[in-house]
Amino acid sequence: MNYYLTLALILFLYMNFWYVISLTKKRNDVADIAWGVGFVLLAWSSFFLSGAFEARNLMINIMVSIWGLRLGWHIHSRNTGKTEDYRYLAWRKEWGKWFCLRSYVQVYLLQGFYSF
Repeated sequence: MNYYLTLALILFLYMNFWYVISLTKKRNDVADIAWGVGFVLLAWSSFFLSGAFEARNLMINIMVSIWGLRLGWHIHSRNTGKTEDYRYLAWRKEWGKWFCLRSYVQVYLLQGFYSF
């Protein structure tokens, strides 16, 4: 399978996983946590798929991992014990019955696209 197509498929499955989590938790702000960790997933997936196991590539992946995991943890810590982020609450009201579909497309798939 094509290298970039494989990465896109990994990211698509990852964002779908987080969308299901958002449905079970009834909170779309989990997408913000998924954002940073998604870069870590892409970096390591790319590293292993490319087969270019060089020190420079390893260091870049370690730095991306530190940044992405720190970002995900920071957002998780900030959101713990609070209501859903005001942006998502506003969209939940604005989008009404279309909220699930629009959040899937406009939050999860779009964020996955930008991550890619």
